[in-house]
Amino acid sequence: MKNSNLTDRQALANITVNFKNTLITGIYNQVKCIVTADIVQFK
Repeated sequence: MKNSNLTDRQALANITVNFKNTLITGIYNQVKCIVTADIVQFK
């Protein structure tokens, strides 16, 4: 996880993975993968 590290008593929930394919001029193919999730903290 690039922007946030999980600490003790935290977990990921509602994980979603999306892929977006972009074809530019029939030669260049770009694939983006976007992962989103909620962080749940337990007491």
